[in-house]
Amino acid sequence: MMAAAFMEATEKPPDFPTVETVLYYQNDNGYLIPVRRSILKQDNIERASIIALINYPITQNEIRGYGLYPVLPQDLKVLSLTIKNSIAHLDLNDVFLNPLSKNQEQNMVVSIVYTLTSFDTVSGVSITVNGSKVKTMPYETDISGVLTRKNVMINADQTIVTQGYAKFDSYMWIKDEHNNKWCIPISKQVEVMTVEDQAYMIFDSMNNLAESFETALPVNARLEECKYSANTVILDFNSNLLNYSGLEKEMEMISQIYLAAKQIDGVENVILRCEGKKVKLKEGTDISSGLFLADHVNRIDR
Repeated sequence: MMAAAFMEATEKPPDFPTVETVLYYQNDNGYLIPVRRSILKQDNIERASIIALINYPITQNEIRGYGLYPVLPQDLKVLSLTIKNSIAHLDLNDVFLNPLSKNQEQNMVVSIVYTLTSFDTVSGVSITVNGSKVKTMPYETDISGVLTRKNVMINADQTIVTQGYAKFDSYMWIKDEHNNKWCIPISKQVEVMTVEDQAYMIFDSMNNLAESFETALPVNARLEECKYSANTVILDFNSNLLNYSGLEKEMEMISQIYLAAKQIDGVENVILRCEGKKVKLKEGTDISSGLFLADHVNRIDR
């Protein structure tokens, strides 16, 4: 029955309305990838998105060619999902409490939280198993409270932010052996910070790369000033921001900055400046109305 429900959620007959979702699958190296997919428009689209994370054969076939794998085990059942006061109350069967490894446990929890909080209707997730609250999972992930993007870390060594600390997500590019290139979030834990501090930390971290990651930001591009008001953040970089060439690199840079800035609470619009002036990008991309996510980035169904 669940497999049928998933097919109903993901099959897209001609002329039927669809909704773009962001689903978090894992790659060969265990990183969670935010994948943009369109699924059939329906009631409780949030529930359909969780079903789309389950390791059904149809899901495997659809995403295997991208080097991606479903995170949730095939026998997992979504018993219910309701939303109240922007909290998604998700009830699962006890298969959820039988991860094969610590990494699988982390990715299951994080994939659920990040997928659901991709929707404007959801700010946090409360997980129960067979109708009952569970404090910790077998590998000690604490799921007793409401899980949000403020207290859950992605693609990091730990899953839950240490009490008294904050976190932010740095966005990096990763290229896999299948020649796919993905822009992925990587969480870092820090002391409590202001909105402006968060912006500086995010963009500073993009210039301090682990060996497996890439950045579209040019060498020595640095955020000089950040201003935030009325749902708009203005990011003012130094002149090194324009030390690049090629349309592909330009689109990657726009998308990377956009994804990173959009995680800041309340941000709807991202304006780019260079040394205090409006930016004219080298390949002519129009950003006069703000940055955006390039259509092809992390998309698998177009």
